[in-house]
Amino acid sequence: SAVGEGILMLTPDRRVFFSNEAASRLLEVPREKIVGDVFPPAFGTEPPSKTHRKILRALDREEPFTGEIEIQKKNGHSRWILLGITPIREPTGAIHHFICVLRDISTLIDLTRKLEHDAMHDALTGLPNRRALDAFLERTLSRADRTRTPVAVAMIDLDDFKPVNDTWGHPAGDALLREIAERFSGSLRAEDFLVRIGGDEFTVVLDLRSAAPPEEQIATFAERLHRAVETPFEVEPGHRATVGMSMGVALFPRDGETSDAL
Repeated sequence: SAVGEGILMLTPDRRVFFSNEAASRLLEVPREKIVGDVFPPAFGTEPPSKTHRKILRALDREEPFTGEIEIQKKNGHSRWILLGITPIREPTGAIHHFICVLRDISTLIDLTRKLEHDAMHDALTGLPNRRALDAFLERTLSRADRTRTPVAVAMIDLDDFKPVNDTWGHPAGDALLREIAERFSGSLRAEDFLVRIGGDEFTVVLDLRSAAPPEEQIATFAERLHRAVETPFEVEPGHRATVGMSMGVALFPRDGETSDAL
């Protein structure tokens, strides 16, 4: 029970004949239910996942396996396990048994996801950043090229933002940018992509797949954003500030066929 890693031993036909307490804890299954059962269980996923099928294939081929499996915990959260399977052979080459080692890597997975999220998002507003925009535009333009549908890229710059910082300080400016990001997000459709480039500059990639002419869709979008900006912002109790916005829009493929050109 002092061993942190879960250990399972399987017969050649995949039946568990040994399980330590750590394996029972990681799988959230009593040891008496694990022993005698056929491995691998479904790990809480129906239908069986791609990883589940890979494990079965490795066992059928009597090959080693290493991979990550997600286990649905009883509290509704997930636990991530690094599973390693090693076939142990007789001197004749026939399989004697398999050893399975399970390690809890949930903390590592959570940290990796956080780092990936942080690398693609702006820390102040939580919006996607320039790196995310580059990746999104590449995918979007590739799809638009195949389907011959237009895409609009709108570059937005706030007007009269510097006086807010100069008059009320950077915390007030930061609060205004967060509020702008929320208002812009609330004005857009789910299929549009809003990005903070930096400072008071934003970019929106507009999905123009509807039947209306592109210019008409862009005009409707611009009107919604202007309404979002025109309402004064409360920069501190009793004090309001008003900012404007300047916007330029480029259309794919009319104005450019690459993200840089647009």
